[in-house]
Amino acid sequence: MYIDNDIPKIDLPEDWIIGKLTKSEIGLLNLYANYPCRLKAEIFVLCLQGDLEASIDLTRYKVRPGSFITIQPGTILQIYRVEGDLEILSVNRTLTKWQ
Repeated sequence: MYIDNDIPKIDLPEDWIIGKLTKSEIGLLNLYANYPCRLKAEIFVLCLQGDLEASIDLTRYKVRPGSFITIQPGTILQIYRVEGDLEILSVNRTLTKWQ
């Protein structure tokens, strides 16, 4: 069994998604909850308020206000929990083909 084939590859529904994400719009983040996913997109995130706990390439991080995160294509991401009134600014770009 080769583990890379067992990790779901998640792509965004559109080529670009740019904007502010709040707790009430958290649906997009649910793609990355419950189990690790390998991203097919670049993601840039600035946390404005609230907290988020996630693993990036299987290393656990706590994202707090003022945190800026760059996530490269091929990264393994899992979100564990969201606290407070989460508000993030994000720029997400889908790759045209998976490598």
